[in-house]
Amino acid sequence: MSETTTIALLLAVFALTAGTVPQFSKRLWERRDHIVTGIVDGVPISMSYRRMLFFHDYLSIWLSLDVVLLTVGVAFVFAAGTVEGDAARQTAYLCATAGLGGGAFVTILFPIWTSYIFSVLRRGEGD
Repeated sequence: MSETTTIALLLAVFALTAGTVPQFSKRLWERRDHIVTGIVDGVPISMSYRRMLFFHDYLSIWLSLDVVLLTVGVAFVFAAGTVEGDAARQTAYLCATAGLGGGAFVTILFPIWTSYIFSVLRRGEGD
């Protein structure tokens, strides 16, 4: 496979992955807002439903986003070791940096947002 084709394939995989991140993020922030405000589509929700949203929706979306970013980042690192040509290798490492950096960012934000949501749920705000 030519180096140009390899670079195109690496960038295509990167674009597909990068296209899913805004969808994950949108759902994640919507769930966070539902949990914190206690309102879904203009309708107040109970504290038990807010807790259920947190444990069943919010955490699973957050974990999925983090796993996707970190897995793709690691896959690009492995791809960099197998591709031929310096430009393809550099492209793979650049894509890996974006994936691993995004995964690290999401991982760092997790305890910050989670502690905030826990404090809101403990106080029972929004009811």
